[in-house]
Amino acid sequence: MSASFHKNPHGNGFIVADEIHARIHLGQFFSGGYFDTSLGNGEIQDIGVEVPAGCVAHMQFSLINGVNMSVVGYHTSDYSGGSVQPSTNHNTFSTKEAGAIITYAPTVVDPGTIMGTWASIGGRGGSAVGGSISSFAEYILKPNKYMLRLTNLTTTVSIMQLLLDWYEPTA
Repeated sequence: MSASFHKNPHGNGFIVADEIHARIHLGQFFSGGYFDTSLGNGEIQDIGVEVPAGCVAHMQFSLINGVNMSVVGYHTSDYSGGSVQPSTNHNTFSTKEAGAIITYAPTVVDPGTIMGTWASIGGRGGSAVGGSISSFAEYILKPNKYMLRLTNLTTTVSIMQLLLDWYEPTA
C-alpha cells in the first residue's frame, strides 16, 4: 500500500495518509454495486463495468451472499443495454463523478476472456449463515468493457450484494 504525504498546516512535518484515504480527500474514490433479494435457483446475474477512454479504474469487489455462489470476472466483454447503477463519490464536498459505468443485467453478446474465478460458500442446512468474498487486491482496469458473472450454485433462492470500490487517478 502506498502513502500520500501532505505538509502539516499546524506546524513542521508532514501528515501521512494511506492511498485510499488520500484518494477520498482528492475526490477520486467511488463505490457502486448491485443488491438482489431473490437470486433464484441456478440463476446467473451479469454486472458490466465499462471504463471509458481517458479513464483508469483501480477496482476491488466484495460479494455478500446467502448461498453458495460463483463469480467469474471477464475482460474485453461485449454487451449492451442494461440498467446503469449509481456510483457514489466518498468525498461529499467533491463534484467529481466516476468515469467507470456499472450496469446491471446487460444483454451479453460475448462475456470475453476470463480474468479470474472465485467461489463464496454460503453454508449448509440449518447452520448456513451466508458467505462473503473479496478480491483483496485491486485490478487496474484500462479503458475497456469488463463483466462479473454471478451464479447461484444452489436450488435455494438467495439474497446477494455486490460491492465495487475504486479510485480513478484522472478524476
